Amino acid sequence: MSRHLIWRSILIAALGAALLIQAAPVSAHAIIVSSDPADGAVLDVSPTQIRLWFSEPILLDFTTVELTGSDGQLIEVDGVRLDEADPKALIVDIPPLPPNAYRLTYRTLSTEDIHPSNGSIVFGIQQAADIAPAVIATAPSPLEVALRWLNFGAMATLAGGLVIALGVLPSGNSDPESIQAHAASRRRLLRLALWSSVLALIAGAGLLWVQVRQASGAADSTAILNGTWQILSATDYGERWIRRVVLLFVIAAAILWLNRRKRQRTRLVELLAMTPLLLALIFIQSLSSHAAGLENTSLLKVGLDALHLLAASLWVGGVLALVVVMAPLLRRGGAESALARGAFSRFGGLAALSVAVIFATGIYNSGQQVASLDALLVTLYGQSLMLKVGLVLCVGLIGLLNSALLHPGVADLLRRLLRRPEGWLPLAPNRLGRAVLLESVGAAGVLLMAALLSATTPARGPEFEPPSKEELSARASFTSKADDLLVTFSIKPNRPGQNFISLGVFNTRRPAPAPIDLVEVRLTPPGGQEVVLTAELLEEGKYQIVGDTINAGGDWQVNIRVVRPGLADSTLSTLWTVLPLQRNTVRRPVLLSNQPLASTLTPLAVVFAIIAGIALAGIYVFNLRRQGKEGDTDFRR
Repeated sequence: MSRHLIWRSILIAALGAALLIQAAPVSAHAIIVSSDPADGAVLDVSPTQIRLWFSEPILLDFTTVELTGSDGQLIEVDGVRLDEADPKALIVDIPPLPPNAYRLTYRTLSTEDIHPSNGSIVFGIQQAADIAPAVIATAPSPLEVALRWLNFGAMATLAGGLVIALGVLPSGNSDPESIQAHAASRRRLLRLALWSSVLALIAGAGLLWVQVRQASGAADSTAILNGTWQILSATDYGERWIRRVVLLFVIAAAILWLNRRKRQRTRLVELLAMTPLLLALIFIQSLSSHAAGLENTSLLKVGLDALHLLAASLWVGGVLALVVVMAPLLRRGGAESALARGAFSRFGGLAALSVAVIFATGIYNSGQQVASLDALLVTLYGQSLMLKVGLVLCVGLIGLLNSALLHPGVADLLRRLLRRPEGWLPLAPNRLGRAVLLESVGAAGVLLMAALLSATTPARGPEFEPPSKEELSARASFTSKADDLLVTFSIKPNRPGQNFISLGVFNTRRPAPAPIDLVEVRLTPPGGQEVVLTAELLEEGKYQIVGDTINAGGDWQVNIRVVRPGLADSTLSTLWTVLPLQRNTVRRPVLLSNQPLASTLTPLAVVFAIIAGIALAGIYVFNLRRQGKEGDTDFRR
């Protein structure tokens, strides 16, 4: 091996590793986490501004808000700006509002991921916030899904073409016809990988254009170009997009260099040199995925998502590359047909391992992206995920049948399991080409579902969260006796902020010994100073206190004092739990279960990975024993 070839390979590998190491996990998809006023709040007076806090920084130029009353009339706001001290906080300055119910609808864009975030909050001034939240369409556009599909397909074919050319394609023997067939197939596979990298560049640029157009609402090309430049120059998403483009150019240049070599004697070095580039490309793609949008995201979670994407790319891309380049050779006979069958056979092990990894990581990722069984059933993301899983199972079954045609050990194992006679095959040998074509069509369908999932909001968030332990244990109200009085007490919504404290004070003696002059409530927050409040009489026996005295969650000491002329004061004490500040999405009603799926799917993923590893190893050993020491050591599937 020449010294300059070694240094070139090391340089390419170092560049891929550098691009991979510099990338760090980030969050994605801005989600509103709180607001002031809170969603559903009832205020005494009109606020001067509305504040929205998001899970990550947002772009002001791509942010719009609309304020409407209960009659649907649009109210012009005084201004929209970001908090200088907190780029995650949006401030909406509003004019004085009369008593009414109001709805603020927002649409914004994250600096981490240019998926739009939209929604609404409702509040009332001196009346209940009985206006319905805005219904906002969340289904992705068909054009965006198509471009994501094209991008996934191009990346998969790029990875599959390279792996087939550099690692799977049999080297052949000294026969000139075999050597020529191998060289021609290698060139075609590398050209396929090269054009796939070009297609990935085009699809990425088109997707960026469509996303900016959707986010800005502009149809003018100049406005879209300005928005695109702003995203590329001022956001983390733009930085990752540029890094991805650089990687694709480097990979394309490396493929051109590989294809110029007349004779390859260093396939291992070439494969090792290209591997860091492919890994970096896959990892950067995962940094813009839903896995990076988890609130508790980590390098492990993003890494498992990248492993899922890598396994899918190797399986789907490998099948597509084999269908495009190698399947036509099956009908030609001679060395070309033998080469094609050898490639299909050698790809089997990689395909089986990839499918096992897809299922193990897919089970884990589903637990992270789907909050509960209800979320799986009622959301577009959950329904698309179920369809994708069903499609993967069908395609995997077709791949198993193809494997039986290529590997006698698999066919023999299936024959024994199904109790078929000696020599049984699931398909006629001459149907291999059609069966592989069917597998490739199904694999393309899997990529389509992956594109739809990547463009759809995950089935998680506050609306799917089960009640917390504090909510389950907190009292809605309490009733007790104080001397000859029956006292009821409740706080709604029982969270920090504006609250209604309701009291019922009723004489149990008839006639009442004395009228009630005063109902006083003393509130002591955790570790704070006591606050004395006087209740307002609403009607006989019913009192109320309205205000924002309750400003923290936790256990509050409540002391109630009732004053009656000529009698000793009646007192009552209790410990009251105020719930922490609630997030701004109303929970969905429980359909079947709102318990988190992650606690079930994470251990299931581990168990599946162990079982799949044991099964693959067992099949491999079974085949080796069947073939004997001189058997088919290329068996992988």
